[in-house]
Amino acid sequence: MGHLYFYLRTLFIAGCERYRAITTGHYRRAEGALLVYDITNKESFNHLEYWLKELKEHTDPNIVIALVGNKVDVLFTDPGKREVQKEQAVQFAKKNGLLFTEESSALADVNIREVIESVTQRIEL
Repeated sequence: MGHLYFYLRTLFIAGCERYRAITTGHYRRAEGALLVYDITNKESFNHLEYWLKELKEHTDPNIVIALVGNKVDVLFTDPGKREVQKEQAVQFAKKNGLLFTEESSALADVNIREVIESVTQRIEL
């Protein structure tokens, strides 16, 4: 079986206010997107509605979007720091037609590959 290679370009905007004016030009032709929130910060989860609206207004209607809860590594040492329950995220993803994989940690490299693969496998070639 052959392998398929493709170019993956990422844009990390971290939800910062100063990037809101320039982001639409960068993700206009995106075929996949990760909506990432911090599971230890409820405010980051609350901003998802805004970013989802931005994506839907400025990208192709067939874009593949995954919802990703990040910083699960923090819970390894202090489970009490969780501010966003996994069930909340699953419901948000279902309500908005988003993919949801297991929570992740970019710092500890937990489920990062799985998240990327889940999105790329669903992008139509």
